[in-house]
Amino acid sequence: MKKLLVFISLLSMATLAWTQTAPPLGSAQTFAVLGAATVTNTGATIITGDLGVSPGSSCTGFPAPCTGGPGVVNGTIYLGAGSLAGPAQSSALTAYNDLVAEPCGTNLTGDILGTSPGAVTLSPGVYCFDSSAQLTGSLTLDGNGVYIFQIGSTLTTASNSSVVLA
Repeated sequence: MKKLLVFISLLSMATLAWTQTAPPLGSAQTFAVLGAATVTNTGATIITGDLGVSPGSSCTGFPAPCTGGPGVVNGTIYLGAGSLAGPAQSSALTAYNDLVAEPCGTNLTGDILGTSPGAVTLSPGVYCFDSSAQLTGSLTLDGNGVYIFQIGSTLTTASNSSVVLA
């Protein structure tokens, strides 16, 4: 089973004291959201960066060229394999292959991000969930470095949940 990798890269100019490094993102670098078949939004979501779907082209809950809705994209929306989302998917696959090779540093299976003790504030590292993961509160990422989340299936986020970069 492929692991879904959600990663947030925080880079500093200083040398990192551990082995994880952010993989090059290439043309995926400007995308905050990049889906393969569809991207669906049902709430007042604000995306800072580009939104793309490729090879699919379905996008709901965001302004045109999507179906419209309450979402806001502070960037550009790209739909379909012929758009910039196509090359971004290729770059994302390369980054995925680099990230999946990272060994798990802390297994958070059964913990809820932003709520469970030990999963409210995290330092740079590789965090794993054997199956699904949930974010229900405010997760703080504290420290310059690379944060890698390896999730066996899905990431579910609750309304009003957040990820705060300290």
